[in-house]
Amino acid sequence: MIELLLGTLYFPSCAIVAGAAAWALNRGEEAGDGRLFRSFMVSFVIAAVALLGLSKTDAARKKIDPVFKLQTELDAHPIYAALKEASPDDHAALHKALMVDGSKGMSVPAMFVLARPWLVQMGTKRMGWADAETRVAWAQVSVDTLIELRQRSPEVCFQAIANLPEGNLALTQGLSAANSKAFEQTFVDLLKASIRGMAGKAVRSEPAVEFNEAGKQWQMIMDSVKGEYGDVVTEIVRHRTFSATPPQLQNQVCLARIRQLSLMLGQPAPMAARLVDSAMR
Repeated sequence: MIELLLGTLYFPSCAIVAGAAAWALNRGEEAGDGRLFRSFMVSFVIAAVALLGLSKTDAARKKIDPVFKLQTELDAHPIYAALKEASPDDHAALHKALMVDGSKGMSVPAMFVLARPWLVQMGTKRMGWADAETRVAWAQVSVDTLIELRQRSPEVCFQAIANLPEGNLALTQGLSAANSKAFEQTFVDLLKASIRGMAGKAVRSEPAVEFNEAGKQWQMIMDSVKGEYGDVVTEIVRHRTFSATPPQLQNQVCLARIRQLSLMLGQPAPMAARLVDSAMR
């Protein structure tokens, strides 16, 4: 609509500018029709070229072209830029979803808040390709998010753990600005680290963790969780059979899941990364 209006006004605007310029150039002088016409046409061409050039600048296009403005803001967003570079298929899917939301007048930051459940699932799937420090950081953001959700409601915390629609909706509402910022930065770090890992370019400075040692630590942590929350809750958390959780145990499952991941994160980075990767994926 704006572009159509500007297109309709383009030539009249040039004519007004040219007429004013011709009047200023010949003010106070007697000029024939030929001279006035030449002054007008030269001024008209100059005005037309100047306005056309101005309309092609990014600053002007952002004001007259909403789609261009939205695309420019998307390109500047770190998650969008990282996906565009690292994962074309995922980027295309995200772009399609975001453009639908953007067409409704939603701001770019709000669009990425709405996309968080999808980004969470994508990031968690890629954990295994990342280095230890990045996996630990991703798990820490997940724990911090569960803690925030539980402060809102134990039921909401459980819904997020169980990946229920209500839990996914909760991830798009009411989380702190600090949490959203940490999530976005960690997602970008995880995406880049996983791409390096898939390409065999990851630099792993951490020592390898033996399977048996990781198994022992896992069992010790689950024994600790069992001592605090009992057999039934621990088995739900161990096997992630969250759909089988009775309503009266949802708060306990939420607490036990937070405790499990927190104990894992308390280990040295290589061990913590191995444990949270197993627990989350």
